[in-house]
Amino acid sequence: MIRSILKVCCVSTLCLLLVQCKKETEVEKPQDDIEQVAQPGEDVEKIEEVVDENSIEGKFLKDPTSVERKNLYEDVPYILELTAKSLKVKPEKLLKESKQEDKLFYSKDFDSYDFVYNIVKSSEMGYYLSDEFKEEVIKNDGKGVGMMLDVSPQVSNDASKAFGNYYGITIYEDYPDRIAGAKHLFFDIKTKKLYYDPIYEEIQELKYDKSLLEKGKQFLK
Repeated sequence: MIRSILKVCCVSTLCLLLVQCKKETEVEKPQDDIEQVAQPGEDVEKIEEVVDENSIEGKFLKDPTSVERKNLYEDVPYILELTAKSLKVKPEKLLKESKQEDKLFYSKDFDSYDFVYNIVKSSEMGYYLSDEFKEEVIKNDGKGVGMMLDVSPQVSNDASKAFGNYYGITIYEDYPDRIAGAKHLFFDIKTKKLYYDPIYEEIQELKYDKSLLEKGKQFLK
């Protein structure tokens, strides 16, 4: 009889210890992951997901109102003249048409930064993005080199500062207290031409690996 009582007590004690152990190790589920269940007589508030129309894959974007709108032919008249001459149209007509082209294709599957980076890297300006040049900058107490997009038709997904019909590109040297050696380039999505602006000299068209255009042809109409 006594052995039976002791056995019951031992089992009860073991169960209590297991329950206590479970409580101490159990991780509380985040509130966001807990499905709301309506109690009798109560309505559960339905939270509707807000979709940003500027980030929907496959949609055509109109000019986003939150950023500045840029136009290559208006910003760089010299490129307007070159392009009009090569297309055999009047500059005024080309400029007018470019301002009406406000629908540019966007897709989250298209990495615009990577696309432009590889094009620049394949040109003669690619040296300023090379490991060799990076080492030179580091020897001069710099941190490295980089490239950023100032203007882009994919402004919604590449963190560029302005929305436009071209890629405005800046290559720079990165130092702890400043950005130096900035070099400015333009990639015209209409003609698929890459330009370098030396500021104090005439704008130059740069050669690059045209096979790289294959990756972006369906996104840059």
